Amino acid sequence: MNKIKKTLLACAVAYAALSTPAFANKSFQVAPGRLEVDLNKPETKTVIIINNGSEKIRLYIEPEYIKLGKGGINIGEHNKDGVAELENLASFITVSPRVMSLEPGERRDLKVNINSQKSRTDKNAVAKTSNGDYRAHVIVKLKGTAIKKTIETGAESNVNMKLDVKFETAIAVYGRLGDSVDLRKITLPINDKGLSDVQAMTMSCNSESNSLTISNNTNYKHVIEYSLDDVKYTPFNIMRNSNRTVSVNSDLSSGEILHMRVKSSNQKLERAIKCS
Repeated sequence: MNKIKKTLLACAVAYAALSTPAFANKSFQVAPGRLEVDLNKPETKTVIIINNGSEKIRLYIEPEYIKLGKGGINIGEHNKDGVAELENLASFITVSPRVMSLEPGERRDLKVNINSQKSRTDKNAVAKTSNGDYRAHVIVKLKGTAIKKTIETGAESNVNMKLDVKFETAIAVYGRLGDSVDLRKITLPINDKGLSDVQAMTMSCNSESNSLTISNNTNYKHVIEYSLDDVKYTPFNIMRNSNRTVSVNSDLSSGEILHMRVKSSNQKLERAIKCS
C-alpha cells in the first residue's frame, strides 16, 4: 500500500513540475511543419522558428529518420525488407544552425539543405539513384531540467523528484527522385513467366471489421481518397512499399461498393472495390 501511495505522489509531483511557470513559459513555434523537395538537384528550404514563451530558450536541431510502424510513425508498415534503410534521407540533410538561442518573441530562420546526389563517406551513406520517394524528419528540441520538488506526506517520508523534460517537434521532409510517377504506367519486376509478381496497388475492404486495407508496392507515396454512398471520408497517405489498414466509420455490408481514388502529384487513378 505504501508503495502505491508513493507512486501516486510521484505522479502528482511530476504533474506539478510540468505545470510550473519554469516550463509553461518555455515554448516555441515552427513553420512550416512539412517540406517537399525535388531530389534531382540540391535544395535549401527555410523554416521559421519563433520563441513564443516568456523566457530565453536554447534549441538543438538535427535530422533523424523515424521508422514506419509501432514505436514510430503509426500509419502502416513496410511490406518488404530493407525499405527503411533505402528511403532514409537523414544522412543527406544538413541544418544551419544546429543550436539556436532565442530571446522571448525572437524569430530566426533555420536553413535545411537536402542533397541526395552526393555520397556521404562520413556517414557511410551512398547517393540515392533509384527513382522514388524518400523521407526523414528534422527534430527541433528544447531541453530543460525541472526544479527539485518536495511534497509533504505527513507520516510518510517526503518525496523528491528531479525531472529531465524534453520538448520537441518534428519537421517532415519528403523528397522525390525522378519524374513524377505515372499511375497508368507503373511497372514492377516480372518473374520467369513474364508475369508481374505483385500488383502495383491492391485494395480490399472487410465487412466484418469495417476496415479498408491498401497495399502499395510502388516506390512512391500516394494519397488515398474514398467514398461510400456519396459520403466522402478523410483522405490519408500511404507510404512507399507499405501496407495500411484504416477503419471506416460506416457499416460495410458484404457486397458494398467502395469508390477509391489514388492521387500522386496531379494524377488520379479511380477504382471501385467490392467488399467481402
